[in-house]
Amino acid sequence: MKLPFVRRTTADALREKLTRAEQEVAAQAVSAEAKDAEVKRLTSELNEARLARKSALVAYEVADSRASRAEEKVAGLEARLRTVQEQPDAGETSTAEPRAEDKDYAFHFLNLVLPQFANVVAQNDGTLPDDHYEALSNYVNGASRYGLSDAEAEELRARHGLPAPIFQRAKDFVPRAA
Repeated sequence: MKLPFVRRTTADALREKLTRAEQEVAAQAVSAEAKDAEVKRLTSELNEARLARKSALVAYEVADSRASRAEEKVAGLEARLRTVQEQPDAGETSTAEPRAEDKDYAFHFLNLVLPQFANVVAQNDGTLPDDHYEALSNYVNGASRYGLSDAEAEELRARHGLPAPIFQRAKDFVPRAA
C-alpha cells in the first residue's frame, strides 16, 4: 500500500506532535507510578495506624481490668484495715465480745493452717524450725483473740497431730524486738 504524499513540513509537525504525545504518555506513566507508590505508602500507614489502634484498645482493656481489680483489692484492704483498727491492741482488753462469725472464721482458718505446720514437723523429724514458731504463734494467738477457746484450739491441734509441746511453745512465744 502506497502512502499518500505528505509534505515535509507537515511530516515534521506530525513527528513533533507524536514525540510530545509520547513524552506526555511517559510523564503520565511516571506520575501514575509515583501516585501508585504514594497510595501504597498511605495504605501501609493506614494499616499500621489500625494495628496501633487495636493494640491501644487491648492495652486499655488490660489496664482497665487491672485498675478494677486494684480498686477491689483496695476496698478489701480498707475494710480489713477498719476491722483491724476496731480490734484491741496487744495487751488491751476488748470491751466487745467476739462475734460468732469471727469465731467461725478463726476456727476455719486455724483448721487450714495447722495441717501445714504438722507437715513441717513431720518433715523435720518431730521438730518445728525456730523461724516457724512466730508464724504459728500468730495463728494460734490470733484465733484466741477472735474468740476461739483454748480447748477448741487444743482439739484442732490434736485432730491434726501437732505435738502438744510445740503447740504450747508457739502459744507462749514472744516475738523478737525488731
